[in-house]
Amino acid sequence: MTGSATSRALSWPRRTPTRRSGDSSEGISCAPLRRPVTEAVAPLNRTNRDGETREMRGIDHVIVGTADLDAAAAGFARLGFNVSPKMVHPFGTANRLIMFGDSFIELLGIEDASRLGRLVVLRDFLRATGGGPWGLVFRALDARAEWRRCAEEGLEPGALQRDVERAVDMPDGTRRVARFSSFRLGGSATPTYMEGFSQQHVPEAVWIPEWQLHGNGARAMTAVTVATDNLDAFEDRYAGLFGSRCLSRSDSRLTAETPSGGIDAVEPAILEQRFGGLAGGEAGPGPRIVGATLRVEEFSRLRQLLRDRDVPFRLSGADALFVAPDRACGLALEFTP
Repeated sequence: MTGSATSRALSWPRRTPTRRSGDSSEGISCAPLRRPVTEAVAPLNRTNRDGETREMRGIDHVIVGTADLDAAAAGFARLGFNVSPKMVHPFGTANRLIMFGDSFIELLGIEDASRLGRLVVLRDFLRATGGGPWGLVFRALDARAEWRRCAEEGLEPGALQRDVERAVDMPDGTRRVARFSSFRLGGSATPTYMEGFSQQHVPEAVWIPEWQLHGNGARAMTAVTVATDNLDAFEDRYAGLFGSRCLSRSDSRLTAETPSGGIDAVEPAILEQRFGGLAGGEAGPGPRIVGATLRVEEFSRLRQLLRDRDVPFRLSGADALFVAPDRACGLALEFTP
């Protein structure tokens, strides 16, 4: 029902990371950060189970693949997001970003198919699905060191793309160059979407304060939801990535808390409970990214904006608003105060 509450309130317990037996991690903070939009991304430290200091792994961005980048950007703009200008990569893709204080959503399309190289997998994904959530990328402060750690941990890192550059047109009319290094992860837990790491070498050319000001009041991406019928595989994978202390599990849900948001792996049967039926109940042939949870400043402001723009939404009590995935390139959106 557009603009009205559901007939029953959704019951979804607050994420509470718990230490599991056998985990000797010390000094790890799993609580999400709350960074103001004018503050640059700061290094994060953690201590792993061997007592060695390393950066805390967290969500860097979610990738949404699209066959029409401008149409995808227009769809998010209709929801009240401030979408960045188009930026072109040297390997045949282009993107537009929806930025938050700690992370972002990347709309990724093909600019020149003849230059895709290894990213031909994006073309294959778009041909097979028509587009939608395609990747979950974690933050690395040192991509080469992170690649070595992932190899040691059996996470099967792919080739490291180093120092990739793209031009950025800044809000003041100047041009900067953003530079990143990244690699994909392998493994059998996520065969139907991509996971990887990315190091942003020039964060001030990515986390631009003006790009983080959204008309709908969105300020942070607090969680990403993945549907899977194999929680055991995700538990093993996330214990290696984030440490067991940052995991909590119920019969049908596994949560990994990171400094830049939680990752909820849920069984397909409870997607109706999680997203009020808006994300669909079937996961298809493998796990998939189904949604993102966003924190907004003023709930009433968001509701009014969506009503004014004739965007259907569903309310759950006073603390959750859901927008269906067909309004956001296949990504179900949950907004919370």
